[in-house]
This record gives sequence, structure tokens and C-alpha cells, in this order.
Amino acid sequence: MHILITNHNVRGQGTYWRALQFARQLHMRGHTVTMMCVAADKRFRARRSHRDRFTLFETPHWAPGLDPQEGWGLLDLLFRTSHALVRRVDLVYSFSHKPNCIIPARVARMRSGCPWVSDWCDWWGGPEGLFRRWVIPSEAFQALPPRTRRWRERIFRREERREERVRHRADLVTLICHALRDRAQGLGLPEEKLLVIPSGAPTDAITPGDKGRARRALGLSQTAYVLGYMANMHLDEDLLLRAFARLLDVSPDAVLLVIGPPFDHPDRHLTPQRQATSLRTLGSIPFSEVPTALAASDVLLMPLSDCHYNRGRWPNKIGDYIAAGRPVIATDVGDAPDLLRRHGAGWIAAPTAEALATEMAQAYDDRLRWGEMGECARELAMTDLSWHRLTERLITAIHVRLGLDLSRV
Repeated sequence: MHILITNHNVRGQGTYWRALQFARQLHMRGHTVTMMCVAADKRFRARRSHRDRFTLFETPHWAPGLDPQEGWGLLDLLFRTSHALVRRVDLVYSFSHKPNCIIPARVARMRSGCPWVSDWCDWWGGPEGLFRRWVIPSEAFQALPPRTRRWRERIFRREERREERVRHRADLVTLICHALRDRAQGLGLPEEKLLVIPSGAPTDAITPGDKGRARRALGLSQTAYVLGYMANMHLDEDLLLRAFARLLDVSPDAVLLVIGPPFDHPDRHLTPQRQATSLRTLGSIPFSEVPTALAASDVLLMPLSDCHYNRGRWPNKIGDYIAAGRPVIATDVGDAPDLLRRHGAGWIAAPTAEALATEMAQAYDDRLRWGEMGECARELAMTDLSWHRLTERLITAIHVRLGLDLSRV
């Protein structure tokens, strides 16, 4: 069968990874898969490649006054829509409510008469959603010209409405967590139209590595207490750094190893001396280098403040962390903490800096259990959060609820 997958991110960011894994799994089962994301370096032309032997289109990112990942690029929309009109597909799966995902999906359903599955994996709208809590107050957004800010804010208001309306029109809605499932039910969507399915762990790309070898490669002390943390954006920077500063008061040899961009305002919580001795930022490294950084860590951190946006998502880092076979310290927000708790794969803190610092210190006191807890994390990655098992759940739901048998090519 021919499956079309649409995603609004540039390659290698955000929901791209979730869409990519489902594309890979469906292709491995013998289906013809075409996936579309946005090109980071192509403004006016698309790029075609055969990643993992299925077709990947990176579509033009030209969108004056807007972020390329907001899905409003005119050339992007034209390319995707024309493709949906020309090629017949048996299933379309859109990984966002953005225009460059839903318009081609609706066109494909009209052209081919195929089912449309819509994925909902972030809480965008409302006072505590991504737009109003993080994007609009950010320094980068406020630094834009006033006319650009007003234009983008109008787009955001339209998208807040579209985020919910789209779910009514799809044939099946996959939700990354139970908070979004509850929100969907509140909108009147029937239970038989909803499927909660978290993101999985890339166990083929990330495996437990040798800690000593990884630390030598990164120039880290063999005896330091290393807490690893990975993010594309530091939305909960204050929570993390306030907790880490408290930890340094009792464990001055602790090191925070950061995979991702530098923090925006580390001076708020860490003195220049502490930044020099206790903070190591690797930058936005290629994914191929991520396993080494995770292997160098004793424990891995997932600090989330308690708000609708964080309750309504499942950070990609969860799968990477447990695939690396390292125990996790998480705040008790969203679905992941219960899973970690049930599998004995980490420590769970209340979503405050004080509680998070306490669990960081407790994790160090429990260092004799790191190996055992890391094995539990890896076992979770290989079982409940394996992409193979999650895809089987998706295939079963599509068969039972939509009448499309993806078990047969």
C-alpha cells in the first residue's frame, strides 16, 4: 500500500522524529511510504532523497515573516498539494494541524478516497499552550519588528482554532498522551476515534555505551557526578538551573552536561565560576554523537514545569534516555513519570526546583543502583516503548476502526 506522511518540521527537529519512526516501521513492513518535511536550506525548491529506502521530500521553506516550521509556506503548500493530487495513496497520516500537513491530507483523501489519520502531539493553544506561554513572551519573538509580531500573532490565533477543528475532520486521531486525549474528549470526539500512542525509543540508533570511554572522548572527569540533559529549546531553563544550583551547594563536584544550545540566562542561577567548572554545553551536535554524550552521564534529566503545554506532550528525549540505558530523574508532569516509576527506571520529583534538587541528591546517594535502574530503562525501551510494538498498535487500530489492513501489503 502507498502511505503519505506529512510533517511541518525541518528535518531532524521536533515531531519529525516521531513521523520518521512510523515511516520507517511501515516501510519495513513492505509498504510504499512517502514522507514530507520542510527543508532547512531550500527556499524555492524541494529536495528528494531515499532515507531508509523510502522517499523523503524536503519541501521549500520560503515563508516571508514566518518561521519555516509554521507550515504556511506558499511553495511548500503548492508542492505538497500537487503531489497529493497526482499520486493515489491508500492512507494519509498528518503529524500536525499546520496547513502544510492538513491541506495535502484533505486533498489526498478527496483524490484517493483514503482514510486520514491525524496526529496530535503538542498543546499549542490557550493561556498555557506553546504559543502564549513560550513563543510570544520569548526575547526572540519580542525582538521582531512590530508589524511582524502582529502578523504572527494573527496566525497563532487562527492556529489555536484549527488545532481543535482538524481533529473532528480526521477519521482517526492518534494522541501522544492522556492529557490530549482528555482534551479531545472534551471537544466531543468519540472514544472510538481516539488512540493514545506515545513516542518510542530508538534502540537501534542508541545503545548503552561505556561510561569511561565516553568521558575520555568528551574530556570529562571519571569521578564527577554527571547529570545529562538534552533539549532543542530550554523552555524550563529556570527550573533546571535553580535545582542544579541547589545541588551544587551540597555536591560541588556535580557536572551538568548539556546537549543542545547554550542557556539563555545561566547567570540568573549560576555564578561565572560555577558555569566554568560545573556546566558543560556540547551544542546542537549531530544525532550520531548523541549516544556518546548520553553514555558519559550517570543520570539523565527531564525537568518539566507543571502547565498544560508540558502535560500535553511527550518529549522525544524520553526515548533517547531510556535507549541509552541510564536512569532518569523526571518531574511529575505528563505520562512518562508513571511509566518510569512502574518500571523502576528513575526518580520522580514534584515540579519544583527544591524537589528536583532533592531527587538529584538522592540519585547520587543511590549510585549503587545506577546499573540496575539503567537496565530497567533499557528494558522499557525494548518492550513497552519499542517502535515495533507501538506501530503494531497503530496498525491494529487502523484495521479495526477504519477497515484498512496494513498487515498485508
